[in-house]
Amino acid sequence: MTTIKWRVYEAPEGGGQAFCGEFDTVTAARAHAETEPDGLWDYQWATARAAGSCDGLQAPPEDGIEDDEAESWHGQTGRFCVVRTVYPAIEAPSVDMVSGTVGGWEPMGGTWRINGRGERDLAVVLSAISSRLAELGVDYGVDVTLYHADGRSITDDLPSDGRWLALRL
Repeated sequence: MTTIKWRVYEAPEGGGQAFCGEFDTVTAARAHAETEPDGLWDYQWATARAAGSCDGLQAPPEDGIEDDEAESWHGQTGRFCVVRTVYPAIEAPSVDMVSGTVGGWEPMGGTWRINGRGERDLAVVLSAISSRLAELGVDYGVDVTLYHADGRSITDDLPSDGRWLALRL
């Protein structure tokens, strides 16, 4: 299901922009923009994302798709805008089993791929693999490890596809 949210920015002419919040309704966003709230300036967003916040303020989420134009402008200065933001539905990762047999002691393995704008989250991928194994009849404990598509260990951000290996416990 696609989700629509409304972001408030301070956007003075000739300057950067400050993120002032995200709201579920356009009415709430407009009301917030009218208060001319403090925001986090764009040059601070990377720091806020890395640290969780910057001076108690959050950076805008990176996964939304914003409209090119503001929906409306607010405040006495007219520098506060409301922007529609769309969050497309997240698809579950696809999982295929390509080696091993259910019920045996040899390792089972396969591939996984995050479809479209799927969630790049380790727990989501592991859950999809567990669900696929359960569909295949695995009713015992397994230890699942993820790898890059070329077999290298994953040591940083989760790629959009890769291989998995499941060992029976």
